[in-house]
Amino acid sequence: MDRRSHRMVWLLSGLVVMTPVGCGGGAVSTPTTSMSAKLQAMASLYSSCVTANKGRPPQDESAFREYLNTKQDVLQPAGLTVDEVFVSPRSSQPLQWVYGKMSRGNHFGMKIVAYEIESDDAKRLVIASNGVYDYVDESQFRQVFPSASK
Repeated sequence: MDRRSHRMVWLLSGLVVMTPVGCGGGAVSTPTTSMSAKLQAMASLYSSCVTANKGRPPQDESAFREYLNTKQDVLQPAGLTVDEVFVSPRSSQPLQWVYGKMSRGNHFGMKIVAYEIESDDAKRLVIASNGVYDYVDESQFRQVFPSASK
């Protein structure tokens, strides 16, 4: 699937399942386990954590996990567990979330908040704060995260 088709599928699926998740514990409207819906929910949970932290990302994985443990009402309808938030639904590779301070890196004008630590196919999944995701090759990835592990 080319990028344009990939984005169209995401936009259409996002319109169906998109429900804002705020500090009050909103929920994803439709129980679904599609990859797009999971990624949307994961990004939304991260964004709500940032909001709860007064605009700052969680300090570390432990702090993010602690926050996620209070969001079962969002995780369960999205078909996620706390542990699954740290694993790519595409490749089952570990995901690295941005901790401590917001990343300056962006891709197509979007703030990247998580990425696959490794990739099986020479491309990494990257997730933006608004739930948009893309697969980027190593050179594109290095432009956004030059010091990330290889």
